Amino acid sequence: MINFSGVSFRFKNVIKKVFHGVEKYFGISGIFSVEVVFYDEESMRQLNNRTRGIDKKTDVLSFPALEIERRFPITPDVLKPENFDGKKYSLGSVVICPEVMSLQAKEYGHSEEREVAFLASHGFLHLLGYDHIEADDEKEMREHQENILKPLGFVR
Repeated sequence: MINFSGVSFRFKNVIKKVFHGVEKYFGISGIFSVEVVFYDEESMRQLNNRTRGIDKKTDVLSFPALEIERRFPITPDVLKPENFDGKKYSLGSVVICPEVMSLQAKEYGHSEEREVAFLASHGFLHLLGYDHIEADDEKEMREHQENILKPLGFVR
């Protein structure tokens, strides 16, 4: 389940497809809910500054609610009762800046739908414990993203 805030209708189905693609890819269907929020450039800059100490706008930020640390299958010890809403466990929040997304789509020469799919998958992977600080981790994360997006038709 996805809770949307500020997301235009145009991108909701894309984000839903990507979330379901992530669920299928990792074998975690029906367990989690996520929140996806669109922030304008100034709000994104402020959020980035407040949470990461980086005073500039960015394309996507993720805020995990659980500490999964890339453990699959998901074990019950990471599923905290405070994250359960009676139906699903909250995986966390992904915040996307549509203005930055749009600029990047133009820069990379692909559609905004492909770019929002890429950013959403990136955010969802962060919620699942993936990161890209080290080069090997970035390579692994990119491979997962491509493996998730390609079957959905979101290719470069």
